[in-house]
Order: sequence, then structure tokens, then C-alpha cells
Amino acid sequence: MEPTTVDMNQALIRLSEKDSARFWKEDFASLSAPERVFRVVWELESQVNNGGFDQFFYNSAGDVVANAAGFLEEIGAAQMARIVRSAASVFGPGGPALDREQRRVQLDDLDDDQEDTLESLDAEFYGYPENLTELLYRFVQKHRAQIRGAGDVL
Repeated sequence: MEPTTVDMNQALIRLSEKDSARFWKEDFASLSAPERVFRVVWELESQVNNGGFDQFFYNSAGDVVANAAGFLEEIGAAQMARIVRSAASVFGPGGPALDREQRRVQLDDLDDDQEDTLESLDAEFYGYPENLTELLYRFVQKHRAQIRGAGDVL
């Protein structure tokens, strides 16, 4: 029987909280490629849903913004990747700084039009043009051998 979106979400939550999972315990660079994808997509969705792109860029999750759109595409979320690229482009051609303190300064310097653009992109993201839960679940399922703890929850 095919799992429901709720079942998939519960499995992903269990994976994110699993003691044997490395997502939050190890340096980003030391994670396997599929673990990095999971971590970035998970943090992006959590941060944007909690406080919009402003929160994502403000917090440490934004340190990996350079990977976010590509990782969304890797799981099959091309429309969400476009939204993330549009949000990053608000900062100009160089995008948001990878350094959190520099990014915070950039956020403080955004004008009203740029802030309105980010809010509009928040709304697009919240509209979920693609089912991130299902796409991330399928990605983890496909790469479970490379994601510590995934075999126990999927």
C-alpha cells in the first residue's frame, strides 16, 4: 500500500530526529551528498514556513542558500527552486552573502520594494506548487543507503 503524505511526513520527521542521523551533529561538508540534500531542503522548508525567506536568510540555515535551489531541483522541485532563486536575486546579482553576519546586514539594507518581493515569494512558497514532502520522501527512499538512519524509518 502506498504511504499517504501524512505517513511520508511522519517518516521524514522520525528521520530528522533519529539519534543515529548525522544531519545536525556533523559539519555540513562531512555529510554524504544525499544527507546534505535532506538537510538543506528540510531547513529551507522549516525556516520559510516559520518566518518566510527573511527568517531563512537571517538564520544559520541561510548559510547553505547557494545549495538550496540545486538541491530542490535534485529532488524534482523545479518550481520551488525557481522561487528560491528569485528570493536570492532580491540581494542583487551576487545573491545573499554566505556569511550570516554579512547576510544580516544585507537584510537590514533591503528597501521596501525588495521586502515586498520577498513577501510575495513567501506566498508563492506557501502555495506549494510541488509536494515537497513526497519529493523529499522519494529522494530519501532512493538514497537510503547513503543516509544514516533512513533504512530504519522508510
